[in-house]
Amino acid sequence: MLTHIQVDLLIQAMATFGAEHNGISWEQSQAQYGDETRAILATHWERAA
Repeated sequence: MLTHIQVDLLIQAMATFGAEHNGISWEQSQAQYGDETRAILATHWERAA
């Protein structure tokens, strides 16, 4: 389970990525920068046990 702090960090990372790529949406990011977006998710997401 993610804590609210982890969710906040994930949202911040997603927003930063979008801003650094000329305002690209997260959906577009996944299509165009799959490895980078998967790395962001892996860093901030924990699979439920």
